[in-house]
Parts: sequence; structure tokens; C-alpha cells
Amino acid sequence: MRVILAISGLMILLGGVLFAIDVGRSDQIKNDGFTEEPGLVMNEVGEVGEVGAVGEVSERPAERAPSEAPIGEAPTEEPPEETEPETPTRRNLVERLDGRSIRLDARFILTGNGTERDPYTISWELLASARDSIDAAKGQLEPPPYIELLDGAWVRIDGYYSTPLVNEEVSEVLLTLNRWDGCCIGLPPTPFDCVETNLSKPINMRNKHLVRFGTVTGRMAIQPFAIGNWLMGLYRLDNATLDMGSM
Repeated sequence: MRVILAISGLMILLGGVLFAIDVGRSDQIKNDGFTEEPGLVMNEVGEVGEVGAVGEVSERPAERAPSEAPIGEAPTEEPPEETEPETPTRRNLVERLDGRSIRLDARFILTGNGTERDPYTISWELLASARDSIDAAKGQLEPPPYIELLDGAWVRIDGYYSTPLVNEEVSEVLLTLNRWDGCCIGLPPTPFDCVETNLSKPINMRNKHLVRFGTVTGRMAIQPFAIGNWLMGLYRLDNATLDMGSM
């Protein structure tokens, strides 16, 4: 009887030990947040991984599309290519028609070669076109590029002329598109339709006709001159000669 009781007690004791071991392992697995079964598992923070042995998890790296930027970084975009604005060139502005003719800005035809022996013959229409880009009230005093090309060239132009002073001999005249006597007759000139002329030699004005018309040849100077919001001068001819014709 004692033997049976001793055997029963040993069996009960052994069963308790085995139960305690099993409970301890279950608590460890529960606390770690993983199962012993291999495959996909989820830990306490919701991350999914693969389990090989108990407590060993290899997380799968999150897949990202090639075009996606890393988290927290803005996607980079290539800046658009900058294109410089086209600027007029001499080749665009000057077209050679023949040995003695050119066309400026596809509009104005000049004959000659711009030298002292063969000056350009220019028109008032060409000179007046500078008003398209010059506005002294806005501080814009830059002449058109095709007119700037005439700076330093020898030119010839017809027009009416008047003198600043009433003298028998003068070395300066004002050449204008329209007839003007400096006071009451004709149209007062603007800087776009008059040329200040410095003569290489004084001329005698005695007994000259009141209607003074002639041809002036000289070296062109393009010099915008403004006072306040008003353009006072633009064109000048130096070392000029005046052919007064028959008048």
C-alpha cells in the first residue's frame, strides 16, 4: 500500500513539474509576441516578418517603386532648360542686295558703302523709325540696333536747312524734314526728323533764297540727349558739307 502511494505521489510530482515547464514556455512565447511555427508572423507593433526559430524574425524590406522618393524627402524634378532670348545680330539687320545697296531691318534700302567717298543715302523715314523704341519719359533712350549701325558711317540726306543765328557766314545748320523758319513758317522739328550739322567749312548765307533746301553729307553720330522727360537731340553730322543746289 505504501509502495502504491509512493508511486502515485511520484507521478503526481512529475506531472506537476512537467505542467510547470509547459506553462513557463507558453508564457515566454506570449511575452515575445511570436509563435514557434515558421512563416509570416506579426509582432506587437504590427510589423510582419518571417520566423525561423523562436524569437528570430527577419523583416522584409518594404518594396518601393523606382520613381518614389524616400519617406520624408520631396521628389526631385529636373529644372526646365533655360533658353536665352534671341537678340538681333548684324546679319539679321543688314541684308546685302548688291555691291552698292543694303537693306536694314528688312524695310529700309540704303545705297552706297558708308565711306567718305561713297556715303550711304538715307531717308527721313529711317531716322523717324527710332521713335518706336525711344521714350524719354520712361527713361528709354536706346536707339534701334539697325540705326545704331549708322553711328560713325558717312551718310547723305536731303532736307530743309536753317541757321541758329542770322549771320552772313555760319558753320552750323539744322537740317529738317519739313520747312521751318525758326518761328512762324512751317512745322517745328522733333529730334526724330532733324539733324544737327557741323560744317567742315563756313558757308555764306548772303542773298540766299528763303526756301532753303539742299543735300548734306557728313559723318553720322547717334547721341540721344534728354532733359527730364524730354528728348532734345538724337542725330548729328560732323565734318559735313552742304550742297545748296540752285536755290
